[in-house]
Amino acid sequence: MALGLLVGATWQKIPDYPMLASLVLMFAIAWASATILIVNSVLRYGVSIASIAVLVISLKIEYWTFIGGIVGVAVAMLALWSVDRQYRAVCAFSFRFVLGGGLRIFLTALAIVFSFSYYGTIAERPVDASTVLPRNIFDIALRAADGVLQKQLPGFHRENTVDDTLAGLIRQQLAQNPNIAPNSVPSLETIKMELPAQRKEIIKNLNRDLGLSIDPDTSGDERIGAALYEASTKTIEPYLEPYVALVPWVMAISFFLALKTISVVYYYLMLLLLPALFWILQQAGIIEKKIVSAEKEAFELVK
Repeated sequence: MALGLLVGATWQKIPDYPMLASLVLMFAIAWASATILIVNSVLRYGVSIASIAVLVISLKIEYWTFIGGIVGVAVAMLALWSVDRQYRAVCAFSFRFVLGGGLRIFLTALAIVFSFSYYGTIAERPVDASTVLPRNIFDIALRAADGVLQKQLPGFHRENTVDDTLAGLIRQQLAQNPNIAPNSVPSLETIKMELPAQRKEIIKNLNRDLGLSIDPDTSGDERIGAALYEASTKTIEPYLEPYVALVPWVMAISFFLALKTISVVYYYLMLLLLPALFWILQQAGIIEKKIVSAEKEAFELVK
């Protein structure tokens, strides 16, 4: 329940601080451990329901998050039932056999809760290009593309100013010109001194040649990452207008599918971490592994 509270409180900060995503993994591991270690069925189901409820409350108390919480609780109960069923059926305990199906369903429950909460967030505000392409997601993509962009534009970095980037591009073109001697290529500082008078024309040419939409009146001191983000949103906006009513639903469904894809990684990580966690708990004397007798149904020939 404490981890559910932390996950809900930090969820929206994960794009800026990716390490916070580990809290979701810890929350799911805690849930899986509770399904095995809590013997009393009423308490086991109660803890599972309360954990989702705390998560929902810490996300945001609004209509769609509440609906997502109800659906999430129902799916989490299905996950718990799946674990119970497999636990009763197994003779030699196996984390993959007992928890495998339940973990997938529980991670789906979390994806549902987060997707409904996300829909509630974007449905409350006017839909624009920043809804489809949030700035923090764009920054993550730009960070990942730094290496590729630097091959095309040596010296490119998302934190550089517009003038730094333009100066680097101009100097590269001059250095590649066979009619200009290498020792005649001006320095970056010299090029930057000449840029203010020509910046607008250079940006217009870049927009025309590369199909960009960078504002020609942009300040030379603006970060190139910010300028590219503004250009990207301007490119998206004309295509967005006819589908404004559908965008929140499309975004929420896309978000759910993205979370489901990420949950595959979480699933296999949990199957690796749970045996290690239970071994540590055994070594610490907190839990023990027993051989117990149990009745089971079976078919046999009548003698």
